[in-house]
Amino acid sequence: MRGGSNNNKPNIRFNGEIALQYRLGLLLAIFAKQKEINMRELSIKKNHIIGLFIYFSILLIVGCLITIIVFVYSSSSQYNVTQNSIFGAIGSALIGSTIFYIRKLYKGLLSESIKCQENNDIKNIGVLVYFIFRPIFSICFSLFILVGMRLSVSFIQITEQNLNVNYIFLGMMLSFIAGFGAGDVITILEMKKEHIIIEGVNKYGRNL
Repeated sequence: MRGGSNNNKPNIRFNGEIALQYRLGLLLAIFAKQKEINMRELSIKKNHIIGLFIYFSILLIVGCLITIIVFVYSSSSQYNVTQNSIFGAIGSALIGSTIFYIRKLYKGLLSESIKCQENNDIKNIGVLVYFIFRPIFSICFSLFILVGMRLSVSFIQITEQNLNVNYIFLGMMLSFIAGFGAGDVITILEMKKEHIIIEGVNKYGRNL
């Protein structure tokens, strides 16, 4: 019996390597698809471009102010973990998203992948909606990150009174990453939503 169990170990390791390679290949395919989408030419009106820079600049300032306020109040003995984690996540998501899309705008203009066109109203509206709603999407992702974090700690019987400021900072860090990579998050959800749902049900459903 011992010999049989030892013979199975290489197979288990081999199968694990195949699964890891499959996941890495899938992630590379997702990022390649997202890069291909990002490289497509976009057309937008000149005044819309100026408006988007103003819009992102305002959101960036708002995100920085919210983050600073959360940092200041997190050192207080009377802070509320849930409230601060929500505001901190929103502020961090706004910072990450606006930094990425401000960069995307000026890089597109410099490389001429974003062109100023005044006559294609439908395409202009589509591009405008694309840029306007990405920070909003990043906020939604940050809130669901907090839901996942709270779901995880609830299963190990940790109450809010036992959560410290590191919980807030972890949510802020993950929210910044989700905001900066909002486009990649959307692509991953589109391609792996069924797998994520099944894995979530199998992992957490039995504990409900």
